[in-house]
Amino acid sequence: MPDGSCAAETDVAYVTVAGTGTTCTKVAPCGTLDNGIKANKSVVKIASGLIKDNKTTPIDAKAVTILADLGAKLDRDGDGAILNVSSSGADVKIYDLEITGASGVAGANGIDLSPNGGMPKMTLTRVKVYGNQGVGISASGGFLTVSQSTISSNVGGGIYVGGSGATFNITNNFIFRNGDQDNGVYGGINIAVASAAGSR
Repeated sequence: MPDGSCAAETDVAYVTVAGTGTTCTKVAPCGTLDNGIKANKSVVKIASGLIKDNKTTPIDAKAVTILADLGAKLDRDGDGAILNVSSSGADVKIYDLEITGASGVAGANGIDLSPNGGMPKMTLTRVKVYGNQGVGISASGGFLTVSQSTISSNVGGGIYVGGSGATFNITNNFIFRNGDQDNGVYGGINIAVASAAGSR
């Protein structure tokens, strides 16, 4: 765990490239993050390699910590966002994962943080978000924290924060080469909301 402690194996859902299970145990891991989330464990562990689903992976009103091994990547087949975190009760912490490859004209963001009538929380630490056709990270509400991360080469822009009541803490990151130089509206970060107390 990030604090140096060890999670009990029964509290962890395991995801690997070769996984075919649905229980997501260490001996029978899942093959997608979506199945890992559906296992309803407090921790999801993603092994090295490219993990892909055929749709957006939703995390709705759930508290979960996602830990990735070095070289673990999350992508999807087809157009649209790769990951969507939404609703009150969602408290998602992601460490060391690469999120890349979202495609499509509209909504092809790496990560969407959507209020859905609530205030979801998402914390990214040492995460790489790159090579997405839309925005790397789009937060239309909720609480967004990004630190020690790299946001790069996202055609729609690096990070967007907007919507009523959105709160953000974006510090100590590398954010570069985002936006479309011909048709893009912005490059690195677009803060389209009045800064709430504690935002930076």
